[in-house]
Amino acid sequence: MSCEKRKQTVNARDLDEMIMANDGICLHCGEIDGPVEPDARNYKCNWCGCYTVLGAEEAIVEGWLEIEE
Repeated sequence: MSCEKRKQTVNARDLDEMIMANDGICLHCGEIDGPVEPDARNYKCNWCGCYTVLGAEEAIVEGWLEIEE
């Protein structure tokens, strides 16, 4: 299975909830996963099995997460 990373989009309210819960996002399937550290990189996704989960804050800093208002 190809586990390529893709830019993901979340709304601002969901992002706030992710940060408060210490959740991350899978850059392959887009599912919210966690809890993980805010700076988590390449954790295994519980949904698709790819090692593409980043902490929410790390995903923003790295430019993988777009925020829609």
